[in-house]
Amino acid sequence: LAPGAGRPIRDDRGDAHGEVDLAAAFPVSCNQYFAQLGVALGRQRMGTIAERAGLRLFTTPAASLRAGWAQGLWNSDEPMLASVLAPRQSTFVDGRGLSSYDLALESIGQGYLQVTALQMALVAAAIAHPEGRMMRPILEVGRPAETFQYSVETATAQRLRQLMREVVVRGTARRAFADLQGSGLSAGGKTGTAQRQVNQLDANGRPILQRDAQGRDRLRKTLRQDAWFIGFAPIDSPRLAIAVVLEGGGYGGEAAAPIAAALFRQAAALGLTRP
Repeated sequence: LAPGAGRPIRDDRGDAHGEVDLAAAFPVSCNQYFAQLGVALGRQRMGTIAERAGLRLFTTPAASLRAGWAQGLWNSDEPMLASVLAPRQSTFVDGRGLSSYDLALESIGQGYLQVTALQMALVAAAIAHPEGRMMRPILEVGRPAETFQYSVETATAQRLRQLMREVVVRGTARRAFADLQGSGLSAGGKTGTAQRQVNQLDANGRPILQRDAQGRDRLRKTLRQDAWFIGFAPIDSPRLAIAVVLEGGGYGGEAAAPIAAALFRQAAALGLTRP
């Protein structure tokens, strides 16, 4: 149990990591460690961290569903184009009504936390930046770089790069990146597995109904696992940042990480990892 949460949060497949610190919990993606850490930090500090990562804060889950689009994100001279390509706003709920259990879920990337793949690629890029800056993504070729905001302190960014390096060397992405390591291209990253309840469909794509104990028809639900990986390469002088998400793909280390490794490998072949 995360302190004060009242309900258990477990690691997938029954993994038990024992007593671990951040250095040990990060490579193995220990849910329980980060659930407890988030509750210990509290909703206000977690909200501050989320805001610095580019997420918009909301006091209630209902309000977060009406977040709209992330305007002003792109580095562009074309306001109309930037508006058309604006992604959904990534959100974090940190209101007073948030329970410890809800906060624990958000701390492991579940619950009311909602993020886009672009936002997570920007988070990876901010960690890869030597000064921890989140840069505006560029639409027109040749535009000068623009800082969106400072996300983490320089020392924190350096520490996170080291931890993300461990993920691909000996952690949850080690198998996916084994060949890449052998080729001499270094990388850092973080796997993730987001779970959500979705309607179960029949062979024709129609929702399946089931009758409950009171005789009412309800939609039959099934658990979907979305596979995530965010990362950057090379580790010492990052040139590329990436986010991969597969809806219903399963575990991040098994489904998303191999795609990221293949993309990094192809980018290196095209010369995109050179300074």
